[in-house]
Amino acid sequence: MNLRFLRPTAMLALAIGLSACGGSNTFTINVSFKDVLYDGLILVDTISGTELKVAPGTTTATFPNSLDYGKEYNVIIKDTNGVKSLPAHQTCVLGGGADTAGRLSKIQVVVECKIVSPTVTGAIKPTGVATGLQITNGTRPVFTAVAASTAYAFQFVDYGSSFGPVITAQPAGLTCTFVPPANNSVKMGPNNLSYTGTMGDVDVVVDINCVP
Repeated sequence: MNLRFLRPTAMLALAIGLSACGGSNTFTINVSFKDVLYDGLILVDTISGTELKVAPGTTTATFPNSLDYGKEYNVIIKDTNGVKSLPAHQTCVLGGGADTAGRLSKIQVVVECKIVSPTVTGAIKPTGVATGLQITNGTRPVFTAVAASTAYAFQFVDYGSSFGPVITAQPAGLTCTFVPPANNSVKMGPNNLSYTGTMGDVDVVVDINCVP
């Protein structure tokens, strides 16, 4: 198209149309959140360096800065020397964090968080002798040892949840008991046949020792 032959009104309309396509628009970085329950979550746009601190219960927020049309952004969970700024007792995943302003009509980043769910576990010693050993933990499926069993495990125990493994059946000719951990992280039951505790942020490890 040759602009020399356009009337002034047509040229004005064309300029407005080009502006509407995004030539001079600015964009905000919008973020939606799911299940942010604790303090500690910080997002950062690594290109501008702008940070966004997220309070518990937040469902939507916007970065304080705006982006011109065509500017790139890269929003991540802030990482300092390999340590992410996550909410306490939670893990989070982030989607839609990197793109170019104006490619879509709206910048929308999504962050979903969940409570950490460590494992209650421990080694069975000596190995290969605990066939028939059974351990219960509330309503979870019973753990039954086989000849190849070297450890027991109850996975996905949410932070703050109670746990209480109990040895309910012994291997033939052996007596197996839980070994009190050195860090006193659990409360031992009578004869060390059980223990109880409340799940923290990391795996609970209580070994089992079997003797004739």
